[in-house]
Amino acid sequence: RREVPRDLEDPRKINGRLVFTAFDSQFRRQMWTTDGTVAGTVPVTNFAGTGLVQNAAIDEFKNELYFAADDGVHGSELYATDGTPAGTRLVMDMNPGPDSGSNFGNLGPAAILGNMLYFAATNGADGMELWRTDGTTAGTQMVSDLAAGSEGSFPSQLVVCNGRLLFSAAPASYQFALWSTDGTSAGTGMVVDLSCDSLTVVPGPVGQANSDLLYFRAYDSACGTELWRSDGTAQGTSLAMDLYPGPMSSWIPVMVAGPASDVAGGDLYFITDDGTHGYEPWVARGNSVSLLKDINPGRRSSWLSLGSLTVAGDLLYLAADDGVHGLEPWQSDGTPEGTQLVADVNSTGLPADYMGMALDDDTDFFSTRGPAGTEMYRTTINHRR
Repeated sequence: RREVPRDLEDPRKINGRLVFTAFDSQFRRQMWTTDGTVAGTVPVTNFAGTGLVQNAAIDEFKNELYFAADDGVHGSELYATDGTPAGTRLVMDMNPGPDSGSNFGNLGPAAILGNMLYFAATNGADGMELWRTDGTTAGTQMVSDLAAGSEGSFPSQLVVCNGRLLFSAAPASYQFALWSTDGTSAGTGMVVDLSCDSLTVVPGPVGQANSDLLYFRAYDSACGTELWRSDGTAQGTSLAMDLYPGPMSSWIPVMVAGPASDVAGGDLYFITDDGTHGYEPWVARGNSVSLLKDINPGRRSSWLSLGSLTVAGDLLYLAADDGVHGLEPWQSDGTPEGTQLVADVNSTGLPADYMGMALDDDTDFFSTRGPAGTEMYRTTINHRR
């Protein structure tokens, strides 16, 4: 009987083939591949264990996809595939035997620095720590045992900034501080002792070394949880802005990096409430942080806890409600005057449904409620030239 994939997730291309994860008939999540035909849609893996986890972290590295999976023998461990059954292999059984070495059955988070892929894993004795691999068994090893013994420092949110790997880890307490590494144990150290999350790197001007900026949310007693910036060094780390002035915290539910140009670094776009304007889009540019536009003027919010911020080329896309048109697609070129309604799709006066967005070249696809109900729409992206 022919296997039919169920509950498809994580589609991506590798070596000219489309691969994705889906359940098989035994409800084990496997890697699959397709050429667009029924006959050409086949499993890449046939794990006897639970296979991959749902919403698996899958990272492309050296023309292979790296992921964690449980084959029923080794626990959840590090695998790589070129998109074919013959090209799928166990990279290393990091925690030998049936126990898992991967981070709760998942590879993520992972990041590439130089010719190494970095991720969190355990060998069973040292707890969850930072590891790296060059794609070979011999080249897969722990970078540093930050929390000596079996406790683990649980590295997370791995990003690359100015030639170093930055991440959040908690080696000595339950507080996750900002750490940095060059890929060696001796070159691994704490940057600042701040409880941080949502690490997002904004690229500096193209070709200008050490000009990236890391933005993240962090807490201190004077300002609460606010937006911070860093160049990856202690002296280069500071509060970007006390968005909600005083010890009360602002909440930044989503942030995204915009592209860099030859002469200017990228922008950080984010949503927050400063206590005056409601939840609106903001922009951090260089040393300045400012409200991008008060789309729904006054205390009411234009961002309604729906959708995300999406960057396509040099434009930002978001779902927003200006208080007149309801929840609709908006775009911004990073200026107040260039932040505009794309289309009044839902002109019926009915409340809008969740608006999801996806981008493909010069087309923005989104779903929302229109005259015929909830449907898929598309619009052409007009980039700045």
